Amino acid sequence: MPLGPFTISKDFVHGTEDGCIRVVAMPQIIIYRIPHDFAQNLTDEQELKQAGIYLLMNTEQRSIYIGQADSRETGKGVLGRMMETHSKPGIDKWDVGYAL
Repeated sequence: MPLGPFTISKDFVHGTEDGCIRVVAMPQIIIYRIPHDFAQNLTDEQELKQAGIYLLMNTEQRSIYIGQADSRETGKGVLGRMMETHSKPGIDKWDVGYAL
């Protein structure tokens, strides 16, 4: 199916470019750039409570982790997976996450 014209919009969720950024390309494609320090403030974002793919980047170690999350019975989805599984001290350190 050919891709027709579409618009890309960018929102600063926390009001600054240092915080979370939400990019929408067509209604079906939403990408969040989430600094680790801002992740706790995104619990009201409905898109992050759904299933998705996420990338966690550690700039100090120059590493990237790619994972996936179901919507889960708890309703926490991709953000819940990023925070519950990958925010334990000494296990996974990430600076910036991307949720798709």
